[in-house]
Amino acid sequence: MKNRNVVSVPVRARSAPALLGGQIRGSLSNYAANLFCRAFRWTIVESRGRFEGIDKQGARYQIRGRQQTHHGHSRVIRPIRNLDRRPFDHLAVVVVDGGFNVVRAATIPIEMVLGRALHAGTDAWKLPLPEEIWTAKAVHDVTDFIRATASTQT
Repeated sequence: MKNRNVVSVPVRARSAPALLGGQIRGSLSNYAANLFCRAFRWTIVESRGRFEGIDKQGARYQIRGRQQTHHGHSRVIRPIRNLDRRPFDHLAVVVVDGGFNVVRAATIPIEMVLGRALHAGTDAWKLPLPEEIWTAKAVHDVTDFIRATASTQT
C-alpha cells in the first residue's frame, strides 16, 4: 500500500468540520471520514487525498460525503477512481445539508457500486444515489448512528 498514511482527525464543532494537519483540506471529506471512523471505530487512512476506513476485520471502506445545496438535492458523489480495480470493499456515504447536519448515511457493498456506477471519463465513475439505492437490501442504512455521532462532536 504505497502513499498511505494513518492520520488522526481531531474533533471540532459540528459546524466546522475537522482539520487535518492544521489546515482545512476537503472539509466535507474530513467530516465524513471523522464521522464514520468515530462511529464504527475504523482506522482512518489517507491515500492520495482520499479517505478510507479499515475495520477490525480488515474490510476497506472508501468514505465519501455529499452536501445538498439550495439549488437541488443531487446525490451524485464525486467521481470514484480505479473502480475496476476494486479499491475498497464498501462505499461509506454521508449526505449533509448546508449546516453539515446529517441527512442520510449508508454503507454500500462494492458489488452494488460496480453495478450502478456510470463511466464518467478516464478511469472515473460517478455513482448516483437515488432512493432505490438507499433502500436496497444489501445497503446498510446507518443514518441514525452517524447522526448520533455527529451530535457528540465537541
